[in-house]
Amino acid sequence: MLQMSFKVGVRVIPAPLPGKSLQDNVKQLMQTHPVFRWTTVLDSDGEVLADGSIQYTVVQPPVKANG
Repeated sequence: MLQMSFKVGVRVIPAPLPGKSLQDNVKQLMQTHPVFRWTTVLDSDGEVLADGSIQYTVVQPPVKANG
């Protein structure tokens, strides 16, 4: 089974649904990590690590400021 994790800043979050698709895991993470609601994680964002697992780097949207 392919191990999957998500890197948000310096924090690494393991996939909550091992064995499920990227989209299923992102939908599950939206419930507890709001950053996943405001960004898109693509299959091409995955990086294969030395242990054979895949880590997706989540790009956070820029902070909006008035003025």
